[in-house]
Amino acid sequence: LDAMQRRATATAGAFKPEEVESLVRVIAKMGVRPDKELLETMQGRAAATAGDFKPEDLASIVWAIAKMGVKPDAGLLEAMQERVTATAGDLIPQNISHLLRTFSDLDVRPAAGLLEAIQARAVATADDFKPQEVANVVRSFAEMGIRPEAALLEAMQRRATAAAGDFKPRDVAGLVWAIAKMGIKEPDAGLLEAMQGRAMATAGVFQAGAVSDLVWGFAKMGVTPEAGLLEAMRQRATAKKRDFKADELVSLMWAFAQTGVKPGPALIDALR
Repeated sequence: LDAMQRRATATAGAFKPEEVESLVRVIAKMGVRPDKELLETMQGRAAATAGDFKPEDLASIVWAIAKMGVKPDAGLLEAMQERVTATAGDLIPQNISHLLRTFSDLDVRPAAGLLEAIQARAVATADDFKPQEVANVVRSFAEMGIRPEAALLEAMQRRATAAAGDFKPRDVAGLVWAIAKMGIKEPDAGLLEAMQGRAMATAGVFQAGAVSDLVWGFAKMGVTPEAGLLEAMRQRATAKKRDFKADELVSLMWAFAQTGVKPGPALIDALR
């Protein structure tokens, strides 16, 4: 591996865009922290040739670098944003979801032009979004503290309602949490009904964090879910009590209090 990294550093100037992306992505997936010089060289090469990259490949590089625990160079981030903005019309839902997730993970606020372009593209392709992509998009905006344009929110809520039967528990919870986090007090009624129905159908496989996010989200919106769903979440929380992080458990207890649910002695014991 050391020899490969030295060779890649020495020949970086000959790397094609897809080769830069492939190398950085593979190293990230291996869980290896690359040589500092190699990382700097690859970022420089990517920034210098950004105009030849597919937008999703630039996003992949930035994601891979962030996965290594390294904040990408400012020059690379700027080049990526310019390139993605210029080619936004070619993005597919997976690219959009991936890009926004990357910015959120890096705690970087995208440039205004990029936000405008990517939201317009998301609205145009909303019917092609998969459930996880819908949840990722809305949650990424919430985590970045950015209120999306009304057209995007409407499109994502409509798509989520239509595809509710394919949502996994983490995506149901993530979407409800994100809508609440953005301060939307009156989301689409059809969406709320669809998400409650899906949560009820999959309650038995909810993980601890998803239970907390779901119940907190409804409580934050001032919505009291159906009694059957609340009871199912209480039972699931009790079963997964040892898996909760401290902040998740506190949020859940607050949400139960807001919705009139008595958590029971097992969950109370988990707080001690």
